[in-house]
Amino acid sequence: MKKIVQYAMLCLFFVLIACGLAACSPEEQPLEPQQLSAPANLRLQNDILLWDEVEQAQGYIIAYEDTQEQTYRNYYELPYFDHSVSLTFRVKAVGSGLDYIDSDWSEYDYVYEQPNQNLTYTLLPDLSGYEVTRAYSDFTGLEGRVVIPDYYNNLPVKRIASYAFYISSLSGAVYNRVTTSFRLPAYLESIGEAAFQNCSAVTQFELPESVVEIGNGAFCGCLSLKEINLPSGLTELNDGVLRESGISHIDLPSVTSIGMTCFSGCQNLLQIEIPDSVVEIGDGAFIDCVLLSEVAIPDSVTVLGDSVFAGCSFLEKITMSENIKYMGDGVFSSTAWYNSQPEGYVIFNDYILYEYRGDMPQGTVIDQLPSGITCIAGGAFSGCEWLAGITLSDEIQSVGPRAFFRTSLEEFIFPSGVQKVSYSVLSNCSVLKKVVLPEGIKKIGKYAFYNCSALEEIILPSTIEEIDDHAFSNCDSVVSIIFPNTLTIIGEYAFSADDKLERVVLPASLTYLDSFAFYLCDNLKAIYFEGTEAEWEGLYYNLSLRSPQATLYFYSEEQPSEEGNFWHYVDGVAVAW
Repeated sequence: MKKIVQYAMLCLFFVLIACGLAACSPEEQPLEPQQLSAPANLRLQNDILLWDEVEQAQGYIIAYEDTQEQTYRNYYELPYFDHSVSLTFRVKAVGSGLDYIDSDWSEYDYVYEQPNQNLTYTLLPDLSGYEVTRAYSDFTGLEGRVVIPDYYNNLPVKRIASYAFYISSLSGAVYNRVTTSFRLPAYLESIGEAAFQNCSAVTQFELPESVVEIGNGAFCGCLSLKEINLPSGLTELNDGVLRESGISHIDLPSVTSIGMTCFSGCQNLLQIEIPDSVVEIGDGAFIDCVLLSEVAIPDSVTVLGDSVFAGCSFLEKITMSENIKYMGDGVFSSTAWYNSQPEGYVIFNDYILYEYRGDMPQGTVIDQLPSGITCIAGGAFSGCEWLAGITLSDEIQSVGPRAFFRTSLEEFIFPSGVQKVSYSVLSNCSVLKKVVLPEGIKKIGKYAFYNCSALEEIILPSTIEEIDDHAFSNCDSVVSIIFPNTLTIIGEYAFSADDKLERVVLPASLTYLDSFAFYLCDNLKAIYFEGTEAEWEGLYYNLSLRSPQATLYFYSEEQPSEEGNFWHYVDGVAVAW
């Protein structure tokens, strides 16, 4: 009996142990509650603090100064402030306490500044936001710091108007010396032309990353400006954006072009790193940046305008792009580098003929340029008055402006690879009689052959599309011109004062004919237009052709029965019916 009791007690012991083990199995043990993720992406929109929703959150706690509030939504409307404040808002997600516990705090630094009252807002045409400018014609109410709000009437302020804080005067520059700083709206996208020009007391501009456009001369004349950040979304730096500002260092975004006079006259600019996204640098972009001593032009750059680094008197080290297709006139004039060059050919990277330095003997004829030259820079032979002849290889792809200005050339044949005749390229060549323009040339630039008084023969290629202003002005030996039917534009004074010009045949392809194109062509007797009278009247800016002595004829394949001035071809010659 005793053994039976002992056996029963032993069985009961094992049963109790088994039950205890079962009760303490991992599957049945209570789980530790998880901590919620802290609220992320805190941001401000129209006086409302927002953050991304946190999964499993029962609500949120917002704390600042001595205030603590709870909300069930992922935003918090900020209190109204009647004065400038600087606060740190803290936000955390609230858990149930069973499966999830509260998150850590997230912080958002908030600065509120009272907006200026002396501003005017204009609703944008697409109704998406507002443009802002000063309220008065002078600087009334703009003393000290000017605060522009993020929102107006519940819509974002997206644009600073052109000339918003700039005053012009016929008597000279007017400097805004009363405004010391600006607070720009957080959602700003565009800054208009000359918006902050001559704000001479401002030392810093902090531009929001949302800015994608800055107009011409926006910060021109900001003499005290030391710091400005250019947002990464800018695709181009427009003309004169920082001209004559006090900037000494600047990081450029990945723009594709640097506009004309963009940094000209920045006499404190010590260095500039041109990004390898830039393709074109405009005229005078860095002119008179006297403290620049070194510049590297990346291989992405294909176009250098006129006088880009002219007057940079300390500039002595230049790394040139390997891919220049066009170089303007005087790009490095009056620099330490230029002043150190010997006489003779000045050549970059074996392919750019920058200039011929020194005097030439009378009657100089160049039969061949150094091998490998594909680009003749602007002004390369400008003023070489004794240059009487030159032969250019068809390897040459571009001839820059004023390249042969005021030389003694009697004939000039453009290389077949050239597609554009640069401005003033052969102007004032008083003995030039013949020019050969090969097929492929599309445009003849301004003043290209201006004052070539001996020029008798103009043979235009069938690819020509545009003849710019003054291109053949004062060419008073030209008797007649036939234009190809690819031509669409003839600019202002293009053939003015061509005294011997007697007749011209204009193609029906023209879309623009400036009314002064043949001004002072006193011997011009006939203008033969290949189109109809209706097409002639439709020419843009054809107000009244300033050549009243010329008779205008319209083309007619067959002799017309109605009265009027009509013409047709006879053996390739224009003849009136």
